[in-house]
Amino acid sequence: MLQLTKIDRNKILGEGAYSVVYEGTYGTSQVAIKTFKKAAGKVGPELLKAIEKEATMAAQLRHPNIATFWGKCVDPLSKDPVLVFEILGKSVYDAIREDPPPSVAIRNKWLLDTAHALDYLHSQDPPVIHRDLKPDNILLGVYINH
Repeated sequence: MLQLTKIDRNKILGEGAYSVVYEGTYGTSQVAIKTFKKAAGKVGPELLKAIEKEATMAAQLRHPNIATFWGKCVDPLSKDPVLVFEILGKSVYDAIREDPPPSVAIRNKWLLDTAHALDYLHSQDPPVIHRDLKPDNILLGVYINH
């Protein structure tokens, strides 16, 4: 299990119905830390099982268009389990609103990269289904050029 050195709760990278992703630090590396929303202030057995299932699945995925899973650790503040991933760049949602906007060639590359990642997920045994694919959840690496 990883030892988390810092969670910067002032910087939310994203939030969904069931989780919040923060920027944080592991050693000297910046990482994305996925925390899970809980009912009644506690992480129950069902949520723990879901977190473990996601961690097991994420640990098996290796693809250049999918964020690398670093491991699972315990949040030093809440003592709840969290998942740690490589930190990526901005979302497609944010990138397409820049001035000037990304070129058609760049946007086409994003589409192809997303399709390759989905094809990889769907080819797993059993297939992995994303269930929340949207521009906010498609994160771009450092290769972004206009």
